[in-house]
Amino acid sequence: MSERTLEVRLRDEADTLRPETLRVRDLADIATLVEQTVVEAVGGDLEPADDGAVLVSLTAIEEGSARLVLSLAATAAVAVADIKRAVSEGTYSKLPVKCQRKLAELSQRLAGKGWQAELSGVSPGRVVISAAHPVPAPDRKTARSKTTIYGVCVRVGGETPKASIRLLTTGKQLTIDLTEDLARELGNRLYDLVGIEGMATVEASTWEMIAFRGASLTPYRGKNADPLAATLKVARESGDVWSGVDPVEYIRGLREEADGT
Repeated sequence: MSERTLEVRLRDEADTLRPETLRVRDLADIATLVEQTVVEAVGGDLEPADDGAVLVSLTAIEEGSARLVLSLAATAAVAVADIKRAVSEGTYSKLPVKCQRKLAELSQRLAGKGWQAELSGVSPGRVVISAAHPVPAPDRKTARSKTTIYGVCVRVGGETPKASIRLLTTGKQLTIDLTEDLARELGNRLYDLVGIEGMATVEASTWEMIAFRGASLTPYRGKNADPLAATLKVARESGDVWSGVDPVEYIRGLREEADGT
């Protein structure tokens, strides 16, 4: 077996799994989770290497058994060896957090189907992921700090006040908790660019914001505010996040989205 080949054999309790008895979707689901696990182990970059090699590619499904044969780029092969070692030794904390999370998701998916996966190749020996040998989800360590978020308010309301803010820094939509007073203020600011001061909860390992509780609005002038000036202000406070972004085009895009054009 090549040092850059990973074999993933799927089994059920009776060892009756065969490609012809499985749905394509189920096989694709497992293959995708394996790929995502490897991708996160090498830093989340799915782009081909400089030599054009794909990070993880499916080269065969062995006849007579539910065995997937995957070809790996050099960096992916190193990552798979680390993953196999972590599974063998139970030292999952040595893996990147996002990699362990995907591996735990794969473990849960297999357990839900009553399957197990045997991983072999790349390094000596094989390891098993199953209900009897599960991969735990990583401990989620969080940190909290006061911060200000900037974005477009696209929704506000609910019995427990919440708002959806499309963040200027990432373009992603974040649902935040609010006080009733702040919810009333934001109710008059739909599709406005707003700044909200409050308490952020972030994942300590990645500094990804996972929750935010708004306390007050920054002193923007609502619909009379100059969106270009506000965007430039946010850009200055966000370092190089906005490098290469035309603020005029960005505001135009937000307006078109709000108008449904």
